[in-house]
Amino acid sequence: MRFERFHPIGFGKFADFEFRLGPGLNVVYGANEAGKSTLLAFIELMLFGAKKDGLTRSHYLPAYDAYKPWSGVPYEGRLELSLDDGRSIEVFRRFERDSEAVTLHDLNLGKDLTGQFSVDTRGEVLFARELFGMTRAVFIGTTYIPQMGLVNGFGDAEEVGSHLVRNLSRSSRDASLSRAQSRLDDALAAIGKTDRGKRSG
Repeated sequence: MRFERFHPIGFGKFADFEFRLGPGLNVVYGANEAGKSTLLAFIELMLFGAKKDGLTRSHYLPAYDAYKPWSGVPYEGRLELSLDDGRSIEVFRRFERDSEAVTLHDLNLGKDLTGQFSVDTRGEVLFARELFGMTRAVFIGTTYIPQMGLVNGFGDAEEVGSHLVRNLSRSSRDASLSRAQSRLDDALAAIGKTDRGKRSG
């Protein structure tokens, strides 16, 4: 799977913003408040929704209110990705509570794929879990290095490169989700407690 394009129509500070990724490693950088963390939150919420996982009722993550558009434009976006089988898929998601929606379209065939995926008790379409074989927690823990990870966790560019290679080599297609979750839990346990308090699940 590869991300191709992010299009927050209305998400936090972004209003009709479009960002295309190039081939290979992409580094997102900018001054404080440029929108780096907002872009990461956009990707997460586009893939997994804004509702808390594992609940039968619709409880929203704190990010839901934090990223309501500042300018009053519709709270929605599009995300384009390429799958390993050659398909290009566009995800559209509307976040507004009274008109929530998520749809998936095969851009090659012009076909709506939304009905091909399971829907859980919250009404969330589980396309990301079924396409990529990972939960929200595994996605967040393995797909990008946040800024503070660079500041606190790595000594130099070579160490960052080694970290990326290790993560890529661990993500073989036949690796089970439980083993990935176990590796993530082990890594988090090795970090230990900080004065910031316990991590939440």
